[in-house]
Amino acid sequence: MTTERKRQAARANGAKSRGPVTAAGKAQSSQNAVKHGLTSAVTILLPGESEDQFRREHADLACTLQPVNDAEAKLVEDIANLQWQMSRAIRMNSHLLNLQMDAIADAVDQETIGASPEAQIALAFQNLVETSTALSTLDRHLAHLRRQHKYLRDELTRLQSLRIGHSGSGANATDSDFFNKLQNEPTGEQLPQNQQAAAPPEAPLASPPSPPSGPATPRTEPPASATGPVPGTHSAQQRSEPAGCVRC
Repeated sequence: MTTERKRQAARANGAKSRGPVTAAGKAQSSQNAVKHGLTSAVTILLPGESEDQFRREHADLACTLQPVNDAEAKLVEDIANLQWQMSRAIRMNSHLLNLQMDAIADAVDQETIGASPEAQIALAFQNLVETSTALSTLDRHLAHLRRQHKYLRDELTRLQSLRIGHSGSGANATDSDFFNKLQNEPTGEQLPQNQQAAAPPEAPLASPPSPPSGPATPRTEPPASATGPVPGTHSAQQRSEPAGCVRC
């Protein structure tokens, strides 16, 4: 049970601590909560890692992906961070096997397993899997980083496709509107629609007369007279004589 005197001593000792004062001490203390650094988002670089190398890789990636706005630049920065963390995880895998090989080197009979490096790596891997979860944890984190990397690359591709498609569709719509406007303008050979004369309606076609239902009546010619022309008619000679001529 904590007594009052112990509580007062703890408060007095805590009041004396002010934390790190120098910049190096603050930088070191900021890494106290880092366990493996595989998912670090704020602090990407760990002690011993080259900041120049990280900046060069970031610049090369930006030159390749060509971001043109803040949203695309942020995605490129996140992709660069994930690539750096994936490279770190791969290096950690190699270091784990090297450390395990050194740890079992004295206990292993070299004549039994042979002197080949492949046999030593296999034995170190087997021993590490049986005695630790470091490799399985590392594999899970590496798979997570790769999924995040693929998601960000797909998102960047989607944003760039939308930007390119939007700019292209805007230009096509403008050209189409201008073309339609030119088509609707009247020319010298075409009158406006409100001034065009309406065409007269077409007359319906007359149907042909129907034939008579009864028998056809034969046509009769008047009989020619033997003594002279029929009254009311004139001969060809009478029609040819001029008016006023007396016939002898």
